[in-house]
Amino acid sequence: MKMPMIFVLVMLAVNFGISWFNARSVGAIWRESKAIGGWPRVTAWAGAIMSSTGFTWCYLITAFLIAGDKLPARYVQLTMEFGYLLIVLSALGSGAVIWVDSMIVAWTKHGTASVAIAGWNTAAMAENTVEAAKTLPAILKDIFASDGDSDGEGVVLAYALRIVALVALSGILTTAAIVRSTMRKKALAAMSAAAESSPAVPSVDRWLSRQR
Repeated sequence: MKMPMIFVLVMLAVNFGISWFNARSVGAIWRESKAIGGWPRVTAWAGAIMSSTGFTWCYLITAFLIAGDKLPARYVQLTMEFGYLLIVLSALGSGAVIWVDSMIVAWTKHGTASVAIAGWNTAAMAENTVEAAKTLPAILKDIFASDGDSDGEGVVLAYALRIVALVALSGILTTAAIVRSTMRKKALAAMSAAAESSPAVPSVDRWLSRQR
């Protein structure tokens, strides 16, 4: 049964918003996590992967809504299957790191918010894992059955891989742009605060005027 279009659009908007928030959160800690290294760096990368995965899902669904009815069914099917495979594996990997981190925070802080976040991540991780276990075998069987022996099937495989690669790259670039923008804003805010407390620190306004 097809989902109502309004539901699909709402899900796209929510997923895009969550992905944007994840990218912004990663940008707020990116430099610090790089300096500290270790587990904080792992969680920063996990957040970035989760964000780019969410954007990739949004772009893949949008492309399907725009052009899905203009393409042969086999093209659409393989593209969505390759896209789902990429997205679910990335989400499960990064989601596992985020889940472990939330459990560590809940165990050490014992706060209501941290426990609630850990509970939410546990439920989401369990649901995603069960859903993947149900869906992946059939998808993998169909993908491996499309071995590209025939010219027509080879063209379909190449088309699906190109589309998935394009939307994945778009998701990565979107996350990278938001991370860089957040890092820049945070750095400018830090420079402004330092300039106010110490006259030896150059003013951000003067620095920005020199960049124009």
